[in-house]
Amino acid sequence: MDIDYNHNNDQININSSDISLMGHGIKNLDEILLNKNLNSINFHSNEIERINGLQGLINLTHLDLSSNNITRIQGLESLISLTTLNLSSNKIVVVEGLFSLKKLTWLNLSYNKIEYLQGFQDLWGNEFNLNIIQIHGNHIDSLDDVIKYMNGLSRLEHLTLRENPISKTYDYRLKLFNHLRRLTSLDGLDKHGNKHISSQPLNGIEQYIHLSNQTKDQLIDSSNSLSDQYPKIAAALNSFRYNPREFQSSTTSTTNDIHNESCSELDNDSISHHRKKDVKETRKRLLTDDKHSVESQLSDIETDSIKNKNSQSNPKTNHKQSTPRQKSMKNKNHSSLSNICSNELMEEQTGRFSINYDRNLLNPRRERDCDEFNENNKFYLSISNELDSERNKRYQAEQQIKQLNLIINQLKQKGSKTNGNLLEELNDKHKQLLNDEKSKFRDLTSIVDDYKKRLQTTEDQLCSYKKAQETNLQLIKTLENNLTKSDTENHQLKINQNEKVKRLEDENHKVKYENDSLEKELSRVKEQLRQCQELCTNKDIQHKQEVDKCRIDLQSNEVQFYIKQEIQRKEDFFQNQSKIQQEKLESLALEYKKLENEFRDALKIEQRRYIDLLKTNEILRQENELFQSSSTNTKQNQESDKKIMNDLMMLVREQKTRLQEKSKTNENVLNENKNLKMKLEKAVEELRKIREQILLLQKERKEINARFQAHESILSALKEEKKLWTQELTHQGVSLAQDRGRLESTIEILNSEISTLKKQLDKQVDTSKIKQTIIESQLDTIQKLKDGIVERDETIKKTREEFLLDKKEFEKQIQEEQMVNQELQDKYDNACEKKDSLKSNFNLLQQELEKTKSDYNALTKKWKEKSDLINELDNKIRRASETYQINEKKLSDENNRLMQIQKELEAKVHERDDDFRRQFEVIEHGHRQTINEIKKAYEDKLEQSQSRINQIEDEMRLILNETNQQKLKWQQRIKHLNHFINDLQQNN
Repeated sequence: MDIDYNHNNDQININSSDISLMGHGIKNLDEILLNKNLNSINFHSNEIERINGLQGLINLTHLDLSSNNITRIQGLESLISLTTLNLSSNKIVVVEGLFSLKKLTWLNLSYNKIEYLQGFQDLWGNEFNLNIIQIHGNHIDSLDDVIKYMNGLSRLEHLTLRENPISKTYDYRLKLFNHLRRLTSLDGLDKHGNKHISSQPLNGIEQYIHLSNQTKDQLIDSSNSLSDQYPKIAAALNSFRYNPREFQSSTTSTTNDIHNESCSELDNDSISHHRKKDVKETRKRLLTDDKHSVESQLSDIETDSIKNKNSQSNPKTNHKQSTPRQKSMKNKNHSSLSNICSNELMEEQTGRFSINYDRNLLNPRRERDCDEFNENNKFYLSISNELDSERNKRYQAEQQIKQLNLIINQLKQKGSKTNGNLLEELNDKHKQLLNDEKSKFRDLTSIVDDYKKRLQTTEDQLCSYKKAQETNLQLIKTLENNLTKSDTENHQLKINQNEKVKRLEDENHKVKYENDSLEKELSRVKEQLRQCQELCTNKDIQHKQEVDKCRIDLQSNEVQFYIKQEIQRKEDFFQNQSKIQQEKLESLALEYKKLENEFRDALKIEQRRYIDLLKTNEILRQENELFQSSSTNTKQNQESDKKIMNDLMMLVREQKTRLQEKSKTNENVLNENKNLKMKLEKAVEELRKIREQILLLQKERKEINARFQAHESILSALKEEKKLWTQELTHQGVSLAQDRGRLESTIEILNSEISTLKKQLDKQVDTSKIKQTIIESQLDTIQKLKDGIVERDETIKKTREEFLLDKKEFEKQIQEEQMVNQELQDKYDNACEKKDSLKSNFNLLQQELEKTKSDYNALTKKWKEKSDLINELDNKIRRASETYQINEKKLSDENNRLMQIQKELEAKVHERDDDFRRQFEVIEHGHRQTINEIKKAYEDKLEQSQSRINQIEDEMRLILNETNQQKLKWQQRIKHLNHFINDLQQNN
């Protein structure tokens, strides 16, 4: 998949059917240009709030919008072929907008805020293929809603509802399995409680198979395109593949290894997208370099052939058929061309120089034509024997060069193997460290979750305390209201009594005769009234005392001391938590610094090794150049030696003829001259053959240079692979930095939550203080009410004294008005009736007092129960603190044990690194010794050959001085021979 994402333009250039833009901070999907032929989209961990911009994506099968800020399911109407949908870790509340997804098989809505499931009714029927639903980690309360809205899903087989409030209900599994008949697994378990494997789908298998098929097709297409572009090269490659006698090149093995490695890496899930791109780029570069090298070689060959044609463009004189040796030379040239074409694969091959000379393959026509040249054939046989000896020598030298090349390749392979082993060990170390960090991060997250649960429990307890306080305040208010009502009723009774007394006084003026009876009755009434008042006062006093005993004074020392203790405990608890978290942060920072130091040391070691390899490569290159120069010098010397030897042979023969000429007559001299002509013709042919051999050697030299360039391209490819490894290491470092940033962000979030909790506690303390002030103000009001009641009692006493004075005056008036008593008897009857009504009112007051007593007893019982609950909560808090301390000790012990294990592992790693370094130094020392020995042997051979050559040169100089005089005589004869040779070449 080739994707270029620009943050400035917010555009995507897509060349494939898959998109993966995780963690790019995308907020709106309308800003991104999407191809209509997409098959899968992955926008995980972004800031998307709405689902839009997906219209027209008919071929989309996989959609991942997890870890975003989505609140509603909408904009999915055009996704007809969607099979998997992932909307986990969002803010969705209602399931809706799924009515057009008929091919949907897997739906993930986990860790949202879902409460309503009406949207599943849109997926009822046999048209829909929904098979797997994951709704764990939501706010689903009612089991009836689940059964109601999922009963019509005809193909539902796997369902996950864990971490919901519904999962805590009794027998919810049995109910769901009974109502949803086609359900096979619930929360990853079947009906019998066993783990169900198929309930956890393997996402992305189809994408992976499609990608692997695409890559294989691309490789096959690339090979076919090369064969179409260069048919000659493809034919040469096929000849090398099907010819077991010919040598295979090292570069083909390297390219095949790269191809096999790329195919194997496609099968592995762990390899990343960037590595696939880099491997393809390196293969393309190698192929282009090979093409350029082959084209350059072919151009050189074509120029050489053009030159030869130009040199042979003289007019023809004699048309004769070519000998079988000339045919063999043609075949030799054709085989060299095929070898040059095979350099597309960068072979390290130095083929044995050989001429296919077979006596049995002579053409009969050529035998007839060559009867005239029987004498020449004998001379050709002698020359062929000499050439065979020279070929053997050349073959031995080439074998030595091959052995040197094999030694160099072995050294390179050993160096690459050691580097590969070290890189694998470093990768294993980094993977282990990453796994350890992940495990630590999981432990921290579990600890944080425990703390969050404990905070939730404490908050629930505080809420319960608040509710209890509110109920107590309400009870106090009701009591105050009852007291005020009772005071008002007493006041009204007193007012009514005063009114009745006044009426009686008015009537007593008239009644004088009935004073005695009235005095008795009045005395009884007064005594009863006094008793009632005394009872009321006593009951009020008792009630006040009981209320004072049961009432909790918030200003008392005990209550304040208890509140201060709880505040100090909570403050100490939060301080300890902050200290522990700071210590953990410091330990994590130290561990991260250690990891960075280790990573830097590893990079330094790799840099040193890379520098050492470059140095060794340069040294080997210099040595190779020296060997090549020395080989060229030896070849030139051998060629010069051959020429000199041939000249010497000719000169020796000429001297023999001269001796015979001196002894013989002039006729013999003429015959000898004829023989010399024939010998000169043979010598010219030999020189011609030597010239052709020189041309072949030049071509072979060009081949060797091309192979050397191929070696350099291989080294460049190895360098690029090393760069890829460095990029992968940097990528791992970036991933570590990202993990660190995530950890820091989580720590900051936890600190913010702690600060918010502290603020909440401060607010609660402030509210408690405010409530204390309110309660104090209420106590002040109660005291004021008490003062008012005392004042009222004093006024009542005053009224009683006044009443006594009035009574005395009334007795005097009774004595004066006894005569009027008879008239007041009728009125007295009415007064008796009023007295009965007062008794009934008194009974009602007694009943109300009994009700107040029962209410008071109920309040005392409630206060006792609440005090028991408070004691139980204190005990639970103490137990929780003890368990927390025990867990902290266990965690500290485990941390120390893991630190010791880490130190031991680091010591073992250092020991193994030292052992590998020692072994590498020993191997290098051995290779250097072998190279030095080879150099010494080669130098000795060069010195011996140079000494021989000097001796021969001294002898030949003397002979050349004598032959220079005779060259002038033979120039004319040589011209005729040149015309004859040109005619033979044109016939070939």
